[in-house]
Amino acid sequence: MLFGFSPFSFLVSVLTVVIPWLVIMLLSSRIKRLQERLQHLERMVYGLQHHTQRTTDAVASETPMQQPTAPPPPPPPTAVHQPVPPPPIPMPIGMQGARPQPSPGRTRSRAEVELLVGGTWLSRIGAVALVIGTLFFLKYAFDNGWISEWMRVAIGLGVGSALLAGAERWHRRGLSLFAQGLAGAGIPILYLSVYAAYGFYHLLPQPAAVAAMCVVTAVSVFIGLRHDSLFIAIMAAVGGICTPWWLSTGHMHTTGLFGYVTVVACGLFAIAIMRPRWVGIAGIAYAGMWFWWLVWNKGRYTMASPDVVEGTVMASICLLLGVAFQYIVECRVDDNHQHLRRLLHGVHLTVMFAAVLYALDTLVPRENELATAIMGLLGIGMALLYRRMGASVASSMYAVAALFALTWCVGYETDAFVDAIGWSLIGITAIVVMRSVHDVPARITSLSIIALGLLAACMDERSTGITTASLPPVVNLRVAALVSAGLAAIIGTRLVPASASPWQMLLPVLRTGGYLAMVLCVHREVFDAITLQAHDLTIGHVGTDLFATLVARGHALAAMTSMVLASAFVVAHRWLRDEAAALAGIAAALLAAVWWLSHASDVPDPAVLQPFLSVRTLTGAVMTLALIPAVLSGLPSVTLVPPAVVRTALGVLLIAFSVAFCTIEVVWPETIMIHRLLDDGTAAERAAAWDRFHLRMSATWIVYAILLMALGFVRRIPAVRVGALVLLLLSICKVFLYDLSFLEQPYRIVSFIALGAILLVAGFMYQRFRHVILAAPSQPLAGDDTV
Repeated sequence: MLFGFSPFSFLVSVLTVVIPWLVIMLLSSRIKRLQERLQHLERMVYGLQHHTQRTTDAVASETPMQQPTAPPPPPPPTAVHQPVPPPPIPMPIGMQGARPQPSPGRTRSRAEVELLVGGTWLSRIGAVALVIGTLFFLKYAFDNGWISEWMRVAIGLGVGSALLAGAERWHRRGLSLFAQGLAGAGIPILYLSVYAAYGFYHLLPQPAAVAAMCVVTAVSVFIGLRHDSLFIAIMAAVGGICTPWWLSTGHMHTTGLFGYVTVVACGLFAIAIMRPRWVGIAGIAYAGMWFWWLVWNKGRYTMASPDVVEGTVMASICLLLGVAFQYIVECRVDDNHQHLRRLLHGVHLTVMFAAVLYALDTLVPRENELATAIMGLLGIGMALLYRRMGASVASSMYAVAALFALTWCVGYETDAFVDAIGWSLIGITAIVVMRSVHDVPARITSLSIIALGLLAACMDERSTGITTASLPPVVNLRVAALVSAGLAAIIGTRLVPASASPWQMLLPVLRTGGYLAMVLCVHREVFDAITLQAHDLTIGHVGTDLFATLVARGHALAAMTSMVLASAFVVAHRWLRDEAAALAGIAAALLAAVWWLSHASDVPDPAVLQPFLSVRTLTGAVMTLALIPAVLSGLPSVTLVPPAVVRTALGVLLIAFSVAFCTIEVVWPETIMIHRLLDDGTAAERAAAWDRFHLRMSATWIVYAILLMALGFVRRIPAVRVGALVLLLLSICKVFLYDLSFLEQPYRIVSFIALGAILLVAGFMYQRFRHVILAAPSQPLAGDDTV
């Protein structure tokens, strides 16, 4: 059936079975003794409690009949009653004949050590020695030609059968450990004999060898069940799983291999159902299916025909076999091994999910989508079934598996926007369905899928970095992806209760991302509308200055729209009852300001943008005005950031952007002049233009600072006064560090005179309105915070 191996490999595999079996038998005997001691202690405790109750009842019934001979003296006030120790309690009648058990903490006696060595270890060592001696004898006989091939196989079968018969006999006489040792020696000999008949001497065809191996496995399972021995059952399970390895022909036969593996797994699962405490049997069945699928996936591409249909069907059967076993166990068994079984089953779902996908032809997306969709629907059905049973852990496991399968199904699409839409719908649907169910793992998975859709919508290559519109306006997949992902993040996180502390931090972050996705959608659509017009107007002249100017106009209008929407989020956060809207508005406002400063003036020829009379001026003014309501609005007690910090950040952003905007407009005439003088101007003219450029900049900063200071004193806003002082300090640094060194003498005189006059005015204002600084504001503006 699969890949032939040498006799040495077979011997190694047999020893691999025998050695762990010996270790397991040692541990099992110790566990069995501990269980017997625990049962003995429980019986003693129960007997002592029963005897104590009877003694207490008897004393209570005899107390009224006692007549005191003299009145007892009154007890002293400070006397303390000392409890009288109870008399020794005799052993209960039902336990007087019980054999005394050693306590867990004391050292074994000589007799116990003698019984351990003579009754347990000698039988086990003898079984191993018998197997090794038989192997040496057979090898010696084979080398000298004493025994023919048929006789060699017959001797092995006879010895193995005799050992099993002896094990059965001694088991009936009550020597179970000795019987298990004999069976443990006979089973490997039988496996070795059948393998020798097929692999060494070629006396049996493969079908007959497979049938003989199945008989050995069945007999071993029967003995394991009859002796109630987990170790013999494990030997039989491992032998049954390894049979395809031992009897391999070197050619892959998908249906035959997995048909056999499925039959063996069914038998092992049946044993695990009959003996629920034998979790290792179910683990071997799972591991056997996983192992052979790994071997098949490794060798499938060397086959002349990959057996796609057969492999898919058999993988699905193995998957469903594990599902059916776990369902039966959940319905019938409730013990301490339930968590281990669920862990094994979770691994089985993951491995067989991958096996089904590998068995399919991955070059055909529709087949993969259909298979993963079916597995996702199967997981949903099992989750609902377990939910009705009350098995919440199993329901959660299948819900997570179903969501994972459906997410994988959507991931086969080649368009990232389609993936984002699908993932957003899956995540929000799961959140809505599980709204009344307390299933934390499934909720985490649903939120992770929503976050995945949000990232896919925002990070797709067509959503950033383009200079021409390639999508139709408004009605396109990008808008659908960004809107669906944003709404899924906003609505989904609001439907999840934030009772635990991790949720209180993670949910606002994801919801903030949803609001930012909405801002990004508006930004990209406005930009694409302008660039589409630029493309239509400059067909055949895409590299011209006109095209670059129209693109800069698109950037300015897109940034302005984003700033207005961001300010609206900050102002409307109370109506939305969502602090994440305010956080998203602040982040979007910062990004819009940076985008405007980076792109609104990025043109080859500055002359195409006249100061105070261009789209750039309009957009900058609108953005400045849009930030004012956001600064003045009352912010909530944000979980992640204090309100004072939020207002300070918005105020700094407003001052910085407005200063930058005013500076650009004031110095723009000199920028145009410098650009013109680069080609045909003299060095003196260019130096004079640069002097005027810096003089305009310094004057703008100084005037703006004094206006801010006046506003801070009139409206009694300390933060504005602090911002004016910072701007004044920057102006002073520029005048003394740059203007003093590089400007010509006339411009240097004007710069210093203006700075001195402004500083005198500022000092006068601080002296004149000293009481405003020292006294607390009587009626501050709504939402103002004192820094």
